[in-house]
Amino acid sequence: MLLLSGLSLSPVSLSPAGIRDVAPREAHHLLSKLFIVLLVVHLTDVLDYQVRKGDALSRMGVGWFSRRA
Repeated sequence: MLLLSGLSLSPVSLSPAGIRDVAPREAHHLLSKLFIVLLVVHLTDVLDYQVRKGDALSRMGVGWFSRRA
């Protein structure tokens, strides 16, 4: 983020207020939120698949989720 912002390479000379509005920080903020949403959606879908069809988590190595006949 420091390299792309064009600011000093030394973090000692920077303050949080000095990098508040740089483009890499804004992009990092947006992408981090996007990946959190994608993770939550993915986990929700895995659990939904486990409840509806079963055996998704046991195939991933979580044995106590296996369906017993």
